[in-house]
Amino acid sequence: MLGGRALSRYAVAGKTGGFRPLNTFVSARSLSHIASRPNLAIGRGNRARLQANSPCTPAAISGSSFARFNSTSTNNGPAGSEDLTQIPATDSSSLLEDVMSISQIPERLGYLKDLGLDYGWGPSAFMEWSIEHIHIMSGIPWWASIAAAAALVRLALFQPAVMASSNAALSIPIKEKMSVLRSQRTMFLTQGKQLEAAKVKEEMQEIHDSLGISIWKNFLPMLQIPLGFGCFRVVRGMTSLPVPALADEQVAWITDLTTYDPLFVLPIAASAFTYWTFKKAATSGMNDMMTSSIGRGLMFGLPVLSLVFIAFQPAALQMYFAVSGVLAFLQAYLLNTPATRSILGMVPIPPEPSALEREQSRLKLRMIQEQTATYLQQYRQQQTEMKAAPTKEGNKSMIDKMVDNAKKEVSNMKTEMDEKMEKMKGKTTGMNADGSHVVKPRLTDAQKKEAQAYKVLRDEEDKTRYMDRISGNRTRTKSRSSKSKKSDQN
Repeated sequence: MLGGRALSRYAVAGKTGGFRPLNTFVSARSLSHIASRPNLAIGRGNRARLQANSPCTPAAISGSSFARFNSTSTNNGPAGSEDLTQIPATDSSSLLEDVMSISQIPERLGYLKDLGLDYGWGPSAFMEWSIEHIHIMSGIPWWASIAAAAALVRLALFQPAVMASSNAALSIPIKEKMSVLRSQRTMFLTQGKQLEAAKVKEEMQEIHDSLGISIWKNFLPMLQIPLGFGCFRVVRGMTSLPVPALADEQVAWITDLTTYDPLFVLPIAASAFTYWTFKKAATSGMNDMMTSSIGRGLMFGLPVLSLVFIAFQPAALQMYFAVSGVLAFLQAYLLNTPATRSILGMVPIPPEPSALEREQSRLKLRMIQEQTATYLQQYRQQQTEMKAAPTKEGNKSMIDKMVDNAKKEVSNMKTEMDEKMEKMKGKTTGMNADGSHVVKPRLTDAQKKEAQAYKVLRDEEDKTRYMDRISGNRTRTKSRSSKSKKSDQN
């Protein structure tokens, strides 16, 4: 028995062509009810339409949705009912012809969005637009378009890097002085001297203005961070989809750009150029961070982390990192070369200060830091003493007063209990004339006797030592006199 539920499911899915034509159909109870409905005709595309003599308004329904369960009755249906054998058998392959394969989508502007890579707006959308336009307009392969996009980003941010490098060169001669001023400002702020701290800040700003130093220029090279992240997202999406051409393009030993480099040449090259870039920045002397312990840790740690991160990324993404690393090293080399700086009109790198100047600045800075540390220690001590000092009764809150009264009551109860216990033991100390209790002696009678005996013993020992010392001196004097007499006789 062929149920109407199965027919409806296949009709909705558009797969009625998968059924064999119905040559015979046993009359059903539901078909007798169809006689009172408008006459339907099934056309191509499994759409139901009304016949010309139907008085009803046309409505689109499923071609097989009116078929119901078969009945066991042998009565034939009405003569006016439509023969279901008129439904043409539709081949499922004709429906698949309307869906084009992803490999058959033509490459044109908007091709990546046609594939489903749509990042809205922002850095990722900009990098997608750049890579796609480079590929479509120039006709170069996708891997070359990715490398060209990385080069264009570096080229666009070269002038901001020049401005940041010149700004750093202007800051080198005043580096030690600015360190001293910053320490002074910190000391004034810790002491609560807001006016003096504001004066120091104004002095620092005047020094910067006189030399043409702008702090915001130091952050211009950071514009490459969002663009680099956007390119990472786009290339990763292209390889994950993947774009059909990336799986077919070959570059040297790489036959598939959607998998990682089998020889790991690209990730090693990217990490090596990253290390050389950091090393070049450290040797230039314009970046204090790279000469510190943290900078040295970053100089060795970041290349290792980048190698671990990109070792098994798709080759197209590894190529992007390698090209970016090479261009970053070239940029660092050019910006730290005197000839290049002269051609570009950049501020020349000043010579490093002499050892005497560095030592003087270091001593002055150390003195200010010691003063700041001393003041902070005194300030903390004052705060501790203020907290430990008793609070005036008038400044106490109600809760503090209640707590203090409770403590006094507990102390009085403890004193009274001790007195009663001593009375019970017969160890009363008596009362003074003013009504206060007599203070108990520090030592008992037995302890006093032991102390007196020890004192007598010590006195006797001291007297014995004194007498022995005197007798010894007399003996030595006699021996000396006898020796002198013998020498005189001789």
